[in-house]
Amino acid sequence: LIHFYKRESRRMQFFHLFLLCCHLLVTLTDAKKDAKSSLASRVEQLTDLSNRRPVIRLNGNRFRDLVKASPRNYSIIVMFTALESGRQCAICKQASDEYQLVANSYRFSPVFSNKLFFAMVDFDEGPDVFQSMKLNTAPVFIHFPEKGKPKKQ
Repeated sequence: LIHFYKRESRRMQFFHLFLLCCHLLVTLTDAKKDAKSSLASRVEQLTDLSNRRPVIRLNGNRFRDLVKASPRNYSIIVMFTALESGRQCAICKQASDEYQLVANSYRFSPVFSNKLFFAMVDFDEGPDVFQSMKLNTAPVFIHFPEKGKPKKQ
């Protein structure tokens, strides 16, 4: 009788282990689906925003959601600037005008795709972003590639 309980106990342990593995497999599959739908949602949001204006304006939350989030199957070039007149950054205005021109040219070029986006973070709209990126000057251009580390230009 004791031998029977030991065998049943092992069977139950195996059964519980099997159930745990099944649960983990389902959880991982759901997580992958969520990541894919989240990625698709971000690409759709970026595409909608870039259709409205070639350079997407970002605050701290949008920067974290659209630029820093992963996985990412797109690249973003972000201009960090200080356009507020009180900041007295004359070069920022000139750089912004040129950046707008480049982004607009890309938008209407034959190579346009939803794999590259242009964005801008103004210091007054995202000081936390400047702090997290350890930036203390403007303008700064950083390319956030699909894979790999950001590249400062």
